[in-house]
Amino acid sequence: MTAVVDTATQQARALARATAEALSAHGPVAAQDPAFIERDAQQAMAAAVAQAIERREPLVAEAGTGVGKTFVAQALGVQACRAGRRVLFTKTSALLADLAGGRADATWQGRLRRYVGPDLLILDDFALREYTAPQAEDLYELVSRRYRHGSTIVE
Repeated sequence: MTAVVDTATQQARALARATAEALSAHGPVAAQDPAFIERDAQQAMAAAVAQAIERREPLVAEAGTGVGKTFVAQALGVQACRAGRRVLFTKTSALLADLAGGRADATWQGRLRRYVGPDLLILDDFALREYTAPQAEDLYELVSRRYRHGSTIVE
């Protein structure tokens, strides 16, 4: 048991280091984008998400406009893929439209399974507007079925 915990801890630290390096002033993102500015808020968010992924814990990334929530979520998704994790990034509105289509053509269960399965699910632009009752039910089902199954980034 100790070896498994140590390995998970090492993987979480490695993921946090790799993500912090990628988002640093001298990392690959800065090399590709001359306007890139290293942000302490991004570094803190990256570390918290890396830990949540390894622990399979939920994490809600809450920050102001322009902090880079989507950017950090995508960077973490790439790092998780590199670590062998299954990752799905989607706009929340696209997920809800897909599930609504599943309700219409009786494929809802199968469609929901696609979102439950990944090790990391990233829901972009969450709660930009009020949800209808069926949309709220779909989100509830998704979150409840992912509980203890995988990590979810909601931003």
